[in-house]
Amino acid sequence: MGDLHVRKNKYGETIFISCKSTKSEQIELINSLFYRYGHIIISKAYSDEARQITCSLNRSFSFLIKKEDHIEDWILNNNENFISFLVGYIDAEGHFGVDRKFGEFALSSYDKNIINSIHTKLKAFNIRTDVPFISKKEGYTDKRGVRHKKDLWTTKIRRKEELFGFINLIQHHIRHQKRYKDMLNVRNNILVRGLKLN
Repeated sequence: MGDLHVRKNKYGETIFISCKSTKSEQIELINSLFYRYGHIIISKAYSDEARQITCSLNRSFSFLIKKEDHIEDWILNNNENFISFLVGYIDAEGHFGVDRKFGEFALSSYDKNIINSIHTKLKAFNIRTDVPFISKKEGYTDKRGVRHKKDLWTTKIRRKEELFGFINLIQHHIRHQKRYKDMLNVRNNILVRGLKLN
């Protein structure tokens, strides 16, 4: 799910996992996840800042090939499994930031059903997110020249109490260093705003 491209050649046993990114934290995270299980190559990608990481793994990783807009029941029906899945998905598709002095979290993806499932499941943790909406229409080209191949679905958490509860739920599971730093920045923003309100 998310940023990884997974494939297997028709006549071979190796599972190839690859990702391109300008974020060194993303490349380092993928390397830390897979280096114990196979051969890793990190090379220059489409710009001087971008890197591609390719991991060559054995058939035990073939479960990663299947990529559907769906969260399996064994994940949704177990809170620990769901939190682990959610944090991994946040590493790929999430964003913590402070906009006009207010902290917020946004999760955006082409995976409409996954976004909606996350929105629904978080209610069980008493965390309300915005109803998922189309933030970018199919065919939209952003300022970087990236064209959206499908509708981009987004849900957000902006209310202070909801956001603080959400951060408490996931903070010990986040492994993406930039995401973690941004999350702490938002948490500090909430605490400062709380002190001002009291």
